[in-house]
Amino acid sequence: SVVRADDTGLQNGFVGAASSVKIKSLEHYEELGYDENPISNVVVAARNPGSWANGLRVGIIDAKADQILTLSAAPAGFAVGMGVTQAISAVLPGAGTTSVLDGYLKGIVTQVAGSDAYVKVLEHVSATGTVTEVDYQPSGVYAFSGTGSVAIHTSGQAVSYATTTVSAQKDWFDQQSLTLTSTSTVKWNQLADRPGTSEYAASRGSRFDEVHVVVIDGDGDITGNSGTILEKNLSVSKAKDAEFSLGSPSYWRKFTANSSQYIFAGSQPPGIVTTGYSSGFTPESDIAWDQNAEGITFGAIGNSNNTLGGGWNYDGAGNIENAGSLSPGLNGLVDGYGLFENTEKYNVDFILMGSA
Repeated sequence: SVVRADDTGLQNGFVGAASSVKIKSLEHYEELGYDENPISNVVVAARNPGSWANGLRVGIIDAKADQILTLSAAPAGFAVGMGVTQAISAVLPGAGTTSVLDGYLKGIVTQVAGSDAYVKVLEHVSATGTVTEVDYQPSGVYAFSGTGSVAIHTSGQAVSYATTTVSAQKDWFDQQSLTLTSTSTVKWNQLADRPGTSEYAASRGSRFDEVHVVVIDGDGDITGNSGTILEKNLSVSKAKDAEFSLGSPSYWRKFTANSSQYIFAGSQPPGIVTTGYSSGFTPESDIAWDQNAEGITFGAIGNSNNTLGGGWNYDGAGNIENAGSLSPGLNGLVDGYGLFENTEKYNVDFILMGSA
């Protein structure tokens, strides 16, 4: 076993709005209660202190949108949370028969950029008013057309307040890139399938819980090759109680704590948006990550590219080559050797690390 002498200057590299983070090990992570509770203002943190993690990149992507619709003219006041509907007509094949798909397709706006509306497909509403949850189908029937008109609904209003035409549409996920270095990227669709809803969440009336978390050696300090993908944590869940089909935890924070070599997941990224309605066109408000799945339509962040920073070595040194960066000082050594005295907890040989 290895004992790392502690020091007040040690800090973990992290992403978030916190002033600093210090998690000494997995055991310390559990002692702080982070195995059960999110880390406030920290999206991800390095597995242990030091400047070694500064420059690590972490890409996070979920199912924020399905399509990007280019509108001929965005209505006045067009904003996130508004509804989009479009008439739908198709013939669906069945077992020895066919059926007619009528009514309209319903979605929610999750982002607005100029005349582009980022839309999440939610429901099919038949001509008789029957509402059915549906998932987006690229090039399938459950997708908004790149031509024709769409109706825009304000929050809570079943009657549309405006109509406009669509001049083009693009698949949202296919446009998303993961940043590897300051000058290179890779398309997300080359790394993973589009995130959506896990079987665990779907069976509990929940939607859009899946998220991908990828760790990259952005500066090359770990592997010697900048932009190397270190690990891919794919189709993990925002739901605190989520499990894979074989029973192992799929909750993104627990999964990374158990499986990642480089990071701990802290809490949901800032700026998540609603991806559904509680009823009609009233946006869902209970959208937070890190809660049990039952009945939750999880909010989404979209494509989030992050770089870890704020990691410090001994004596608060930000570079491992700085004087004192590998020396814990006398107090740190004394505390480290003091651990040897606890024979009830530590009953194996130790190697004390920390002095250069």
